[in-house]
Amino acid sequence: MFFNKGFYFFIVFLTSFSLNANEFRLSEWTDQEYLLYSPSEGAAEVIINRQASNDLQLIAVIHARCEGIDYRVPVIRGYFETGVSSAEYLEYVIFKYEDKIYSPIKSISSYYVIPSDKSESVKPHFLEFETQNTTGGFCKYINNKTEYDNPIYIQSDK
Repeated sequence: MFFNKGFYFFIVFLTSFSLNANEFRLSEWTDQEYLLYSPSEGAAEVIINRQASNDLQLIAVIHARCEGIDYRVPVIRGYFETGVSSAEYLEYVIFKYEDKIYSPIKSISSYYVIPSDKSESVKPHFLEFETQNTTGGFCKYINNKTEYDNPIYIQSDK
């Protein structure tokens, strides 16, 4: 029997990430911002800036457990282009998940830059959600302050 490696990767990928639309929801709020809703009753609505993207998409939710604490990490993707380059933007919004309550902590941004001039080098994402070990790959970013950290802005903060 022939075994398809692509199919195997797809199955492993699906078991590591939750694409459940009921867990988080992303909707356009203003011309420059989206709101990320968690499923907790009365939970904070996190403001996500477009970062010059035309659209943002909620592409996955990572379930991570770090030092005995559960986290949910929605992954949001956007694309944008300039005359010099184009880029894919990923934002990882980190929520502490305890007693069915989602509490936003911070976000982490990563860019994949592709220069228009093909002779220049490509800057890949520093963090690829597809290749991370969901039980520990994000823990160093969740538990430590890094240069990629961003504060969380809540709708009522504006």
